[in-house]
Parts: sequence; C-alpha cells; structure tokens
Amino acid sequence: MKIIFTCIIICSAFNSLFAQGTLQFSQVKLIGASETVPADKVWKVSNIIPTTRLTSAAGGSNVEDIRSTTHEIIVDGTTAIVASSDSHYSASTISVTDRGGSSSGTGTRPVSAATSSAISLLSGSIWLPESTTLAAGNGVFRISVIEFNVVP
Repeated sequence: MKIIFTCIIICSAFNSLFAQGTLQFSQVKLIGASETVPADKVWKVSNIIPTTRLTSAAGGSNVEDIRSTTHEIIVDGTTAIVASSDSHYSASTISVTDRGGSSSGTGTRPVSAATSSAISLLSGSIWLPESTTLAAGNGVFRISVIEFNVVP
C-alpha cells in the first residue's frame, strides 16, 4: 500500500512539474497589421480572410500566360504561404485541312489549353506561443485568431 501511495505522490509531482497550464478562452481577433502574442497567452490561427481568389487558368490571352497566386501570413518576420495556385494558359494555332464537305476548311484554327492547381495549407490549426509576431501578408486581408489565457 505504501508503494502505491508513493507512486501516486511521485507521479502527481512530475505531472505538476512539467504541466504548462490549462487554456481558457479570452477573445477572437482579426489580425491585419503586425501584432504580438501577449505574455501568458497563446493564439490559435483558425483561418484567413483573403483579398484575392486563387488564380484560375481560364481566359488567358497571351500565347504563354502563366499566373501564380499565393495567400501569405508573416510569422516572426518570415513569410509563410498558407494557400497557393499556379495556372498555365497556352494558345496556339494548328493547320486544318477539310477532307470533304462543302466549306473550304483549309487554314488555321486557334486552340488553347489551360491547366491549374491549387493547394491550401491551412487545413489544420497553427498555434503561436507568447512573444510571436503575426501579420497578414500578400493576398490576405485579415487572419482569424482565437486567443487563450494560459492558466497555471
């Protein structure tokens, strides 16, 4: 019985020694300009409000039109891409010869091809500890953040 009691005391001592506290909801924030996580708080980045949509490949007018769009946040001065897309539009002409029929189908016709890909990296949460700076970057209007108090 003494051994079990001693083990319980030791385990609870280690648990309180390494515990980082519990989280208590504080507020919801929209971050635009650079802000710093206050002392005794953590931020959970939940999503972004973009200023632009991710690029679509449709409607290019140049022969080779490559477009790229990113949504970026800035963490401690470093840019992090949270969503990205690349589009490639290609237009050219091909020679066409009509094989029968009443129209003179010989000549050239325009053809085009468009490909695009998009990826969002903000599918999960990003947790920021105290003293971390956060700001909206290219393509981002505001960052939705939930602030928690760290209660010891």
